[in-house]
Amino acid sequence: MKARVPLSYKQKKLIHETVVQEIEEVQRDVALRAQYQWGLAMLQAGLAPRTVRRVIKMLPAVKEKYREYQTEKLGDLFCQQTLEEQGVTLPMTRRPI
Repeated sequence: MKARVPLSYKQKKLIHETVVQEIEEVQRDVALRAQYQWGLAMLQAGLAPRTVRRVIKMLPAVKEKYREYQTEKLGDLFCQQTLEEQGVTLPMTRRPI
């Protein structure tokens, strides 16, 4: 026999908010790790630290442009095609956000 404990609206809301917050924190960490890897790759490829800092400074503008396209679920496609037009080939994401 399985016991089921009914949850109140407040409990369900709290669980939902906690799960959403945890997912957002994990996503932020994943994004930061990707930035670490790109930054290190740029340095190891011989780009100057000043250039890497310029790239980091441009990131908010790129994120904003991504968000604009993402309202129509086109953010990943926009980034991938823009990179490819400049000769940088990267695979498409498997699962869109």
